[in-house]
Amino acid sequence: MLLLFKNMHLNFHIPDKIVIGSYHGILRIFNPKPTKTDGGWSGFKAEDVLLESPLQMPILQIEAGKYVSYVAEICLVCSGLSHM
Repeated sequence: MLLLFKNMHLNFHIPDKIVIGSYHGILRIFNPKPTKTDGGWSGFKAEDVLLESPLQMPILQIEAGKYVSYVAEICLVCSGLSHM
């Protein structure tokens, strides 16, 4: 399992996202919003999942950054095996 914490908006007022890729080819992006309760912090909620997508190949690496000069936003790159 691969894990990446990244601010995907270039805006530091928006919290980081959690990106998880698995060797089974599942890509998940979470936007956790914990709240403090009397018993501690709240746990995971289904609304925290922004994306869950099968990529049909194992995910070997996840990176985020400005990879394309004509796109202002941060891009997410997943690399994996396409041929063996």
